Amino acid sequence: MAEQYLDVLTVRLRGYSETPMPEHLTEAMSLSVAVGTQLDLEQLADEVRQDLAGQPHRIQQTRLETSWGAFSIGALLEIDVPTWLAGLGGVAALWHVIARRALSHGRARTVAGETHAETARTRAAENLNVGVDSIRIVGLEPVGDGHRVNLETPLGSFIVEIDSDGVSRMRRY
Repeated sequence: MAEQYLDVLTVRLRGYSETPMPEHLTEAMSLSVAVGTQLDLEQLADEVRQDLAGQPHRIQQTRLETSWGAFSIGALLEIDVPTWLAGLGGVAALWHVIARRALSHGRARTVAGETHAETARTRAAENLNVGVDSIRIVGLEPVGDGHRVNLETPLGSFIVEIDSDGVSRMRRY
């Protein structure tokens, strides 16, 4: 794949206790980056494959085109890995490398503080492949420069933390 213009790149890293199925999801991180220039998504995916150093994984690339009053081109890079990733120092260490790669192509799109709870519901729904309406917010508290949102989903209880840098971290509790 060659370079293509992108307005937004969204990167998701999801860790699973077993097979990459929603009921086995234990943690997920995501970040949206305002790119506004050319990006070779295949090259970025290849760099992530190198970061995984032969570990089990699934990478999916999706190009997103929106024409709803305004036109926008985006891409979604989803990386699914087992949570044990011992050779990489864990999913959090891999996320640090992937987020740095994504941010080298633009700046993070941040979420306004007053919308953290709804953003948490949306990100949980995307990661679990369930409807947003099936997720209930059961707690919200400020944490550092962001918020921690406790959610009840059809697949269990999750905590989503969203910081001022636009990164969301979701984990089962």
